[in-house]
Amino acid sequence: MILDPAMSTALVELDGARRAGCVDLCVAMPADVVVARLAASPRWAHKVGVRWVFDGAPNVDVVPVEAGDESPLMVDGWSLSRVGMGSVISMAVPLVGAPRDIRLAPIPSIVLMKMVAFLDRPQAREKDRGDVRWIVERYARDTDRVVDFWQARVELDLGLDEAGAWLLGRDMAAGMSTLAVDRVRAFVEQMTGADRLLDDRDPLVRLLPCLWEGLSEALRG
Repeated sequence: MILDPAMSTALVELDGARRAGCVDLCVAMPADVVVARLAASPRWAHKVGVRWVFDGAPNVDVVPVEAGDESPLMVDGWSLSRVGMGSVISMAVPLVGAPRDIRLAPIPSIVLMKMVAFLDRPQAREKDRGDVRWIVERYARDTDRVVDFWQARVELDLGLDEAGAWLLGRDMAAGMSTLAVDRVRAFVEQMTGADRLLDDRDPLVRLLPCLWEGLSEALRG
């Protein structure tokens, strides 16, 4: 299953996305099995942690995932959070022209992963917050879906971009664990909380509360 922000945003015509420096590959196998199989192949070379190179191509971050296991992945003394990976697996969609067992993570699950990554290492993952900002501001923009939602929920008094953020929150809810919900809440609170010097021009300040309301509404059913 490939998790690549550039590829996924292209699928929904969000032009101008930041191009990722590597491909993230989430593999539904135990970590020791994944590492053994990659190490046995002459086409894969290990760099550090979860980072590998395939045939000299751009970096590939290979993350083993097992159902129900959200414990951190420890590799060479390097820790990677796997909170929310179950949601990524449940939301992944077929990739045209690829084998059946390779699927693509859609935008909502990528937003979740970027929130988790930022919270784990805020000083080193500013790019992930930037990606979340970019996506939240543009999600479902210029689509019939966002217009239909905006018209149907006129009582919410939302702008079209706020309606898009609300829909993003709803779309993120699929298969989300309690831990993942807590991480989204923490991200929203950190970006919009009273102890933060807020900039009203920052789309995250205005749109993340809408995302959270959409997520909460979907979880309530």
